[in-house]
Amino acid sequence: ELADLQKKTADYNNLLAKEAKLNEWNKAALEIKNTREFYWWEKVDELWDVIYGARDVWITSFDASEGAAGGYRGKVPVSAGISINCYAAGFSSERMNSFRIKLKTHQGLMETFNLKINEPPQFTVVAQPQFKEEFAVKFDINMNRAKK
Repeated sequence: ELADLQKKTADYNNLLAKEAKLNEWNKAALEIKNTREFYWWEKVDELWDVIYGARDVWITSFDASEGAAGGYRGKVPVSAGISINCYAAGFSSERMNSFRIKLKTHQGLMETFNLKINEPPQFTVVAQPQFKEEFAVKFDINMNRAKK
């Protein structure tokens, strides 16, 4: 009778063991999650919102750097940041400034990054004869993790 009962409860006991293992993995995942102050996919998505709306601005390079968990590596603070190289169509800096303002006022980006964005802006006007406007404004954006 005991052997028969043990066979009947073996599946249940296996499920209990699997549940305990999954609970351990879940706890480890939550610990990792709690060391992150933000999620990169959210920040890239928020940045894309701004880029998509700026039809006369294009990105030539994008670099994201992640700081150490908790913001420190040893005793030296390490910050996360995004650097992008951009062009705005035309001779005027108006489109560049509009793009910068949209970045600075985006709620999600404001909460995460220090959005002084290279104040004052550094830019150059370059010839682009293949484009309708014939010129473009070349500029860089650097956003670093806001200090808490």
